[in-house]
Amino acid sequence: MTFSVKSFLLYGFMIATLSVFGQLNEGGQPLSFTHGNASDAFQHISLFPPDVSKLLEEDRAGDDPFRNERFAVLVPVGLDPLNSGTWETLPGGSSLWRLKLSLEGSLGSSLYFAGFDLPEQAKLFVYNEDKEELKGAFTWRNNQEVGLFATELIYSSTIVLELNVPPGVEPGTWFTLSEMTYC
Repeated sequence: MTFSVKSFLLYGFMIATLSVFGQLNEGGQPLSFTHGNASDAFQHISLFPPDVSKLLEEDRAGDDPFRNERFAVLVPVGLDPLNSGTWETLPGGSSLWRLKLSLEGSLGSSLYFAGFDLPEQAKLFVYNEDKEELKGAFTWRNNQEVGLFATELIYSSTIVLELNVPPGVEPGTWFTLSEMTYC
């Protein structure tokens, strides 16, 4: 498969994912924003950024006049709420899961999920480290039969995922964060 076909498929997948499995955003605030009891300590994973000079070299190689430089590349992640992140139980019985991901040098990132199947009343939020750019709440209403979900772009190299779970719901693998874009 040629590079231009790969690029076309990548962009096509990104656009299709965002339009077909787009974000029904219910708003609200993550529990960690509103509960002073939430800990500030949770897992932070730094992902390996792509070799940008190699990507630029690939983009400029060849003689295809219709090929453009890439806007972003997908970085494999493969994390879920049971194999990563930090779970915390708040007073009142609600559970909070958080995971901070960094891609050094990225101007922004969006997240791609597989097996996305949130239980009712659970809420997923995605925000930058400064808590100035917030996306969500994403809920069971975002569940699709195919299990795919993607977030819109957050303009930061570091993103925090926060999952809020109501009392009585045991932690589960309700999604796998399969990829993160490096822009």
